[in-house]
Amino acid sequence: MTLGSFSYKLTLLFFSTVLLVGVVTHSLWNVIEEQKNIENEMEIITQAQFNLELLRNQLSLYLQYKDDESFTQLTLAQNKMTEQIHNTKRFQKVMTNLERMNNTLERLLLHEKNLAGDNLQAKELLHSRYNMIVQSMDEELSALQRNVLEERLNKLRKAVFTSGFSLAFFTLLISSVTYLMLKRFRKGFKVLRLGLDEMRSGNMESRITSTELDEEFAVMANCFNSMKDSLQQSTVTREHLEQEVLRQTAELREQKEQLIYLSEKDPLTGLNNRRAFMAAVENATAKANRTGLKMALLFIDLNKFKEINDTFGHYAGDEILRQVARRMEVCFRNTDILGRIGGDEFVVCLDLLKDFNGVLPKTEKFARMVSEPIDFNGEKLHVYPSIGISFYPDQTRSINHLVKLADEDMYRAKNSESVLIWSSYLFPEEKQIS
Repeated sequence: MTLGSFSYKLTLLFFSTVLLVGVVTHSLWNVIEEQKNIENEMEIITQAQFNLELLRNQLSLYLQYKDDESFTQLTLAQNKMTEQIHNTKRFQKVMTNLERMNNTLERLLLHEKNLAGDNLQAKELLHSRYNMIVQSMDEELSALQRNVLEERLNKLRKAVFTSGFSLAFFTLLISSVTYLMLKRFRKGFKVLRLGLDEMRSGNMESRITSTELDEEFAVMANCFNSMKDSLQQSTVTREHLEQEVLRQTAELREQKEQLIYLSEKDPLTGLNNRRAFMAAVENATAKANRTGLKMALLFIDLNKFKEINDTFGHYAGDEILRQVARRMEVCFRNTDILGRIGGDEFVVCLDLLKDFNGVLPKTEKFARMVSEPIDFNGEKLHVYPSIGISFYPDQTRSINHLVKLADEDMYRAKNSESVLIWSSYLFPEEKQIS
């Protein structure tokens, strides 16, 4: 796959698109992460400001009332502030300053509590110091908030810029590749169409030049030129062409008929194969349901077939199968459905039956015909059938179940060694036909 190949350009376009999706996804992920960082850090700062405001309010209440209850609440506010400072893993420098100022405030409060009640000037100085400490803590948090916002916004702008630049770059790349592909495709299409138009007008001399075409169009152009060469060399008269068309049409028709025959018939016996037999039985059941008539299905297996096949060879086995098929065609009606479904197993569907009275006599007649000797190379070969019979719709309305019931009765007859015909529906086990 070379640079001049249309497939190469498509591959390049595909990977460029995949890369674009990857870059955009990565950039969007960075933007989302920055937004999450901003939210998390602002939540920490907001909580710290809330705790500081609570500390400020409790300090005001204490300075106003100077009772034990307000001092206790002030201590709780300080502890809450201290707890958040210890639990915050970020902004270590700021948190260290806040902790230092909070500890200083705590020591000053304890110092004031231990002062004598008449030392008003010292207390006023302490109160001023309280306010300065709280104000410093507030300024520290405000500065932190500004710095965090500025830092995160800068990173967010950088991520957005990177995303925009990447999107613009890869969009330009994809657009360029697409435009190049479109231009080359139009050129190749134009050249091929011109060649086809000349051929349609009867010009068999012209050829397509493929030197400046993409690889795929060049291959098509070379094939087109070869086709023109062949057509030019094999031009015949109209009469001869018509005869050739008629001949090929007849061959195709014959091939089609042969394919249909092979797809539906057993090549050895000419009977329906399993697929064609099941399809014919399905149509017969539909007809039986519509007309209210009945059907019987015979499942036939040949006994001693394997011994003959092993003793006299597969040619003898094939002759037995063909002779059994011919006897089936003689015994049963043209409307009955005959089939060989594998090995030495045959099936017969007796359809369009008003009742089942004639099924058993017909089956017995067929069993006698099959049991008659078969001549092969001067030898008399003997086989006899095991036959199972099932009935539609009295036993079942399922085609597969109908075949299964006949198959099971056939095996009962085969295993009995003395029974040729078995029907669980017509008669009990002790009255099977030997």
